[in-house]
Amino acid sequence: MKDHMRVMFKKTFGTDQIERAETHHAHNTKKKTIYKYVYQYYNSEGLVFIVNMPFYKYSATFTDLRKAAIAVDTFLLKKGKKAVNILVKK
Repeated sequence: MKDHMRVMFKKTFGTDQIERAETHHAHNTKKKTIYKYVYQYYNSEGLVFIVNMPFYKYSATFTDLRKAAIAVDTFLLKKGKKAVNILVKK
């Protein structure tokens, strides 16, 4: 929450509701991870990792970051592309 919005919100609703609003907002956002096409997200089950590749119309949800990254690589390999995350040849 931006500082000027925080001041207005604080005057209107109080400090405890600012903290609740900030944590609620933080749980509803997708955040990037170190792997390509893998995002972390909080939902009712807790922390989950979402694979999102809209140009292939493919998305999946995993509870493990490494499994999500491997899923991206295997999907790309099946499409005849190069792996980008864990299964990269060195």
